[in-house]
Amino acid sequence: MQHEISFGFFWKCLKKCWLIMIIAALVISITVGIFVSFIPKNYSSSIDFYVVNTNTSYDYTTSALLAASSYLINDYIEIIRSNRILDLVAEELNKSRPEDKHITADNLRAMISASSNNTSVFTIKVTHTDPKFACEVANAIMQIAPKEVTEVAKPDRLTNENLYNAILQVVNQNKPEGEQLTMEQLKEQLKIQGLNSSLPCFEAINPPVVDTSPDSPSTKKYTMYSAAATAALVYVIFIIKGLLEMNISSEDDVKKLVRRPLVGTIPHWENSVKK
Repeated sequence: MQHEISFGFFWKCLKKCWLIMIIAALVISITVGIFVSFIPKNYSSSIDFYVVNTNTSYDYTTSALLAASSYLINDYIEIIRSNRILDLVAEELNKSRPEDKHITADNLRAMISASSNNTSVFTIKVTHTDPKFACEVANAIMQIAPKEVTEVAKPDRLTNENLYNAILQVVNQNKPEGEQLTMEQLKEQLKIQGLNSSLPCFEAINPPVVDTSPDSPSTKKYTMYSAAATAALVYVIFIIKGLLEMNISSEDDVKKLVRRPLVGTIPHWENSVKK
């Protein structure tokens, strides 16, 4: 004979172990909190880039443009993580750093992660134990990446220098040799007219900032998770213990179950070879 498992059984188990659950959860959460507090914290700084649509044709639908952007974003992310870009970022960052603390492209690559959400925007996140340095790296990427990726990803006819050369040839076509513009003069004139920028593949839409709140590990999150897991484990142990005690194997078990006086017991003899 066995008990029936009902809501009352689980409530009974909870009443037996609630104090132990609280004490165990507090002890474990405090221990985990102290341990996590000694782990170095990671801080992140992010940049959002918008993929520029340089196509002037109206033949494309919005969904087609988004699909094209998603493909381009994957290419741009890989180019940003390449040695060509990260070497330039490392060179810029090392200008103010001592020789023994120089960083490399491999160091930067380990700090960088990227994500996108099926739009024309993708995010580059830099993670480091120093929030100021993470922001410094993100700023360097924001300054260097758009121009360099454009030079890599775009056809020759759309790159900065080729655009300037084409414009310079047209401007100087009908001018005498002594009056022809130089490249620097052309760039200066374009800058004054607000036309100095080329057609970049993407551009930053928000600058990175120093984030003083740790990205990971979160002491609060770990303590809460450990407390909840400990309380649940204690409760499960008491439920299993209650289930194991539900079998009726003695007179005392019957008394606990029916809470009535026992009239008598039916004797049981083991079979034996000898009668």
